[in-house]
Amino acid sequence: MSQPNTPETTPKASTGQAKTGIVLGLLASLFAGGLVLLYALTGGGEIQLAGPTQTPPAAAERQPTEPTTPAADFATGAELAALEAQLAEAQARIDTLSAQSGSFADTLARIDGLEADVAAAKAAADAAASQAAEVTQRYTELTTDYAKLGAQFTPEGVLIRLDETVIAFAPGTAELPADADTALAEIAGFLSRHPGQRALLRGHTDATGRAETNVSLSEQRATAVRAALVALGVAAERLGVEGVGAAEPISDNTSAAGRSRNRRVDILLRPADLTAG
Repeated sequence: MSQPNTPETTPKASTGQAKTGIVLGLLASLFAGGLVLLYALTGGGEIQLAGPTQTPPAAAERQPTEPTTPAADFATGAELAALEAQLAEAQARIDTLSAQSGSFADTLARIDGLEADVAAAKAAADAAASQAAEVTQRYTELTTDYAKLGAQFTPEGVLIRLDETVIAFAPGTAELPADADTALAEIAGFLSRHPGQRALLRGHTDATGRAETNVSLSEQRATAVRAALVALGVAAERLGVEGVGAAEPISDNTSAAGRSRNRRVDILLRPADLTAG
């Protein structure tokens, strides 16, 4: 019988197969070592390969805790800085408003002060205007009364003359005639309406007789007029008296008519205080 042809394994073929196995083993060892090295370099992270993803057993079992990253810390710091800037801006606005509020209060106080000054000035102006109107009215009344009494304006003052047509003194006497009351009542009324007025009563005589006697007689005539005015209500302290004698004649002493005119009492009014009550 013939035997089947069985390929013979030659020693040469076995040697080639052994070399191939050794080479493959070395390559596998090198690959595994490279994986371990790469895993160590990446800090245990996943290793991405060109082929199927392979996770080392140690990496599969390890679950590391993710640390806070610098980017997160930077974001938190930036937000805090932004909030601090906003707070500073708000504080600056508050300070500005506070300063403006104080300035506004000062302005209001000044306005109130100015309004008070204006009100005071207006009140003073009104008072002055009222006083001026009152003085004008008194002056008008005074000049009207002067005209009624026949007063004259002289360098010495306002003169009201009580000559023989008003008070006719008999020669050598200081006795007032009976009809003198009417004229003296008008004088008393004038002085009552104008309390700021004062009067000097100056008595006169004609040139008959001695000069010393005439001075005394003229003073007595002035005193008689003063007593009559006081009796009519005029305060005595408002009336002064003076005896002039025959020193100031207003007419010729050579005639009876002239001498009659010289026997008189002049009322010299002092400058009026129109602002008095």
